Parts: sequence; structure tokens; C-alpha cells
Amino acid sequence: MSSDWQQEQASPGPDFVATSQVPPMGFGAPQIFPGQQPFPAQFASPYPQQYQQPPYPQQLQPGMAPMHQPMLPPGVTPIQVQTIPNHPLAISALITSVIFLVNLLLPLGFIPLILGIIAHVLISKNPTRWRGKGLAKASIIIGALSTLISAIVITAMIFYS
Repeated sequence: MSSDWQQEQASPGPDFVATSQVPPMGFGAPQIFPGQQPFPAQFASPYPQQYQQPPYPQQLQPGMAPMHQPMLPPGVTPIQVQTIPNHPLAISALITSVIFLVNLLLPLGFIPLILGIIAHVLISKNPTRWRGKGLAKASIIIGALSTLISAIVITAMIFYS
């Protein structure tokens, strides 16, 4: 059987097309050879065509603005908005306050309390450079609560032991 195939490949007939010339097709799809017209029913979709591909956007000419940007007069540049970062001390104060709230046996809740106060003062002095007053206030509150709770827990342990 392989010898017949090799003979056909070695001496191609008029209807023979090499496999490298056939475009790759999916599994089960009928092959169409050059010069052969497909039957309309052979490739017709069983579903009605409801949606079409949206048209491609037009190329922008010089001086045109994209659709999502407003057209500005010549010589006017758009304003770039810069985000203001949170103060690192406010972030670290909040993290330490949560850590010391979990560990109530360590009476170190005053550390995030002090860090939060310092961060709040620094942010208040320079509000255009730093933000994070809410983080600093939260660390002050949580630090005060953890200091109070750890003092109560340690006092109770000393008193009742």
C-alpha cells in the first residue's frame, strides 16, 4: 500500500496537488484544492449570521484626537495628575499596631501609638507631599487600645496569680 502512494507522489497526475500546497484545515473539514470551487452547502453555517465584526477604527490624521480624548486647542497640553503617596511611617505604624494588638502579652502597644502620632504630625506639616492621615489615626487608636488591653491583661495576670 505504501508503494502505491510513493508511486503516486513520484509521478503526479494532472489532478495531483502536493500536500505542502494545501492550506492547513481543521479536523473533519473538507479539503479544497486549487481550482476547485467549494459547494455553498458544504461550508454554510447552520446558524444564522446575527453579529458582524465591528469596523476598524479610522487612522488618525495629524491634528486629530482619539475618540476618548477631547480635542485641545493648539499649544495647550493636557495636565498630568500625580498621585500623592502614603507616608511610610503611617503604613509601618498601622502594621505594628495590628501586630501588637494580636500579641496582647507584649506591653509594646505604645510603639505604634508614638509612630502614629509622629506620622500624623509629619503628614499635617506637608499635606501636598504625603497622605495617610487615616492610617496614622487608625494606628493611634489601635495602639492606644492595645496598650490599654495589654495593661489590663498583665495587671490581671499579676493580681490573680
